[in-house]
Amino acid sequence: MNFTPHNPRVAIIILNWNNWSDTRECVESLSKIRYPAYEVIIVDNGSIDDSTKNLAAWCRTHTNTCLICLSENKGFSAGTNAGIAYALEKGYSCFWLLNNDTVVDQNALTGLVKAIQSGSSIGIAGSLLLDYRHPDTIQNAGVGSFFLRLRTLRNTEKKGLRGNHQNNRHCAWLWAASILIKSECLKDIGFLDEKYFYTTEDADLCLRAHRKNWGCILAFESRVWHKAGFLRKDKDFLKRRLYYEIRNEIYFYRRYLPHYLLGAIFCNAGLLVKSFFASHRGLLSCSMILQAIRDGWLMRMGKISYDAI
Repeated sequence: MNFTPHNPRVAIIILNWNNWSDTRECVESLSKIRYPAYEVIIVDNGSIDDSTKNLAAWCRTHTNTCLICLSENKGFSAGTNAGIAYALEKGYSCFWLLNNDTVVDQNALTGLVKAIQSGSSIGIAGSLLLDYRHPDTIQNAGVGSFFLRLRTLRNTEKKGLRGNHQNNRHCAWLWAASILIKSECLKDIGFLDEKYFYTTEDADLCLRAHRKNWGCILAFESRVWHKAGFLRKDKDFLKRRLYYEIRNEIYFYRRYLPHYLLGAIFCNAGLLVKSFFASHRGLLSCSMILQAIRDGWLMRMGKISYDAI
């Protein structure tokens, strides 16, 4: 690999779970990036389909790609942490956490590295996320405040690229679909919190970074197209995702920002009312929403039995 202090060695960490087709599209897009010093580390999170066989075959034909196989689905944070731990041992300077349901622009990593090197106190840089279905539509461009609800802030912004997001800007938190983290920052603030299992770990990571005086910055030149689960039609998956989003949001505010907690509970109670009148659709479950609010309040975290919701 050809690397210099201006081109630090980057470990690209991609988590796969029963979704080889998306992972293949993501890795194929990475083969076109212009950055000279990187390795792709794919972590299979206990897949039960043919992902492991396909990923192993892919890695055998790509010299800058390796595969880590976990025995069970340990969640996004734990699976990603396994890749980070491997990369730390190999001495990488930065870690690019990249969702497998993404396609990257050829300058995506270069833009992230330029942004994270623009200040010694910048610890995390995030890509401009665009909607995979509507390539010129911004999906997420970083968030300026923790005041608003986390789930609301994950919704597509529906703004064109010619809007206001033309320059790098400091953010409260960045969506972990595509973020670059300095090794010094990660060693200071710690790995992703595995209690969340799925979602909100990015807000937690960025808040801990701010509290250690590390900055988070949006890299406008780094473009990544993200599917964000919109292409999945599995109602059970959508139901489980909603449970984790509600529970983890309540937990996050109670742990870190209790003065915002009442607003989060109130808004999710509004979702409960909406669910009651929409229950015939089979997607929203009043009992599931109540359980998510209760579990978040009682800090019952980690993976939940799917039968329980």
